[in-house]
Amino acid sequence: MNKKKYQKKTDLNLFDLIVQLWQKKLIILVGVTLSFLLSFYISNLPDKYSINLEINPVTNYDVLEYYYPNSFDFYKINKEKLINLFIEKLKERDVFTDGFINNNFLDQSLYNNYEDRIKKLQTIAYRIKFSKKKNKPIWTLSINGIVQKELFLKSLEYSLNLASSEVRKFLIEDILIKSRIEKKQSEDQVSQIQRVISKIILSHKYNIQDLEEQITIAKKLGIDKSLNVMQIEERSNLNQLYLRGYLPLEEELNMLKSRDINNINAKISQLRFDINSILEDKKLETAIDEFKKTSLYDFNKNFKSASYDMNDVKIKKTNNNEKVFTLLFLVGLITSIALAGASVAIDGYRKNN
Repeated sequence: MNKKKYQKKTDLNLFDLIVQLWQKKLIILVGVTLSFLLSFYISNLPDKYSINLEINPVTNYDVLEYYYPNSFDFYKINKEKLINLFIEKLKERDVFTDGFINNNFLDQSLYNNYEDRIKKLQTIAYRIKFSKKKNKPIWTLSINGIVQKELFLKSLEYSLNLASSEVRKFLIEDILIKSRIEKKQSEDQVSQIQRVISKIILSHKYNIQDLEEQITIAKKLGIDKSLNVMQIEERSNLNQLYLRGYLPLEEELNMLKSRDINNINAKISQLRFDINSILEDKKLETAIDEFKKTSLYDFNKNFKSASYDMNDVKIKKTNNNEKVFTLLFLVGLITSIALAGASVAIDGYRKNN
């Protein structure tokens, strides 16, 4: 009997509470409406994504075409050099800005002028991060909070291709500059050897002239043999001719001329051989010719400085608007009911007091 009375009383209290809450329906209605409008606004914000792309070095097969040109020990191209240059071009960020502009990423109509849009694109470009796997030549490109996902991916692919083009341009210019430097060095070596030959010939001429002058003076003094004291001034480090004082003057002069000519002819022959060796060395020209057969120079071939696959891009939504809508609406509903309940409790307290 008591249990039935308690149940009836509880049912009445619950019904009375519902009636009182209904009297406060305006509070609930306002709260639910506000929470609905807020959650609806947030749920209609653009979706944002995080994007990750792994960038690997090219394969051994891709760099196999550089094996023969590299063998000339003139210029080296390997996969480590290629990916490092590629990442360096990406880190300069200009290729990303150019990619955004080319694909009309962020409509110009959203900005007051062209400069404002460019600044925004540059800001996005500098948000792109690069990280490298420890002890491995593998890089990861990542960015968070991107809208217009498809257009960004299209811009990204354009930027990566542009970076490869920049690497190709750099390598070609670097090879040509290095070849010009080496060619100039070879020309300088030839010129230096030719100057040495001219110096040897001129030194011989001056040495013989000095001897002839000494002999002329000796004859005037009635001396028919050379003397040790008549040593000439040294004019070069190549030869030093002097009268030894044991032969008739004319004989010694002829002997010294013959000996010196034989010496300088041997040296000049060796130097001219060195010149011919330099001029006939075709390693530089051959190396450049071989590089021109590779995809680096041949624009009909696909040049690769790094390996990546746009189909392997990892995309993750960073804001879940549907869940946010549901959560905010439920929170608003519960909060409104709680406020209405608090208002009912306050009214009850005031009646009792």
